[in-house]
Amino acid sequence: MESERAGIILLDSQSRILLVQSKRTGKWGFTKGHAETFDINSLETATREVKEESGYLEWIHYKITSGPIYLRCRPYWIGVIHTDEPPQLNRGEKDHSGIGWFTINQTKHLKLNEDVKLWLIQAASLGLPA
Repeated sequence: MESERAGIILLDSQSRILLVQSKRTGKWGFTKGHAETFDINSLETATREVKEESGYLEWIHYKITSGPIYLRCRPYWIGVIHTDEPPQLNRGEKDHSGIGWFTINQTKHLKLNEDVKLWLIQAASLGLPA
């Protein structure tokens, strides 16, 4: 396994980002998680975590468009959603208490984890719409 943790930054057509809220810290972050022994590589870990945390499936609900980029040594791929279906927080989810789509302006009012903060700085320098 290439990396212990990996994730996907999902964007929609309105430049909103998908975030999940940690039950433990209350902070909002990207879909990500630890590698399992059966994961072939970091990208497989990342796509599995998106499915577990949001219900979205690669190729059916979203497409990977670039990556990986590294935030605090963790690989993240960029994915673009192509469905109107809302994300579904897994009922058995033990790590997260919320999930939702947020504009960059809306994230200013959220308690964010460090990975999201770093990415928002990078996104602002690239001119991503607020």
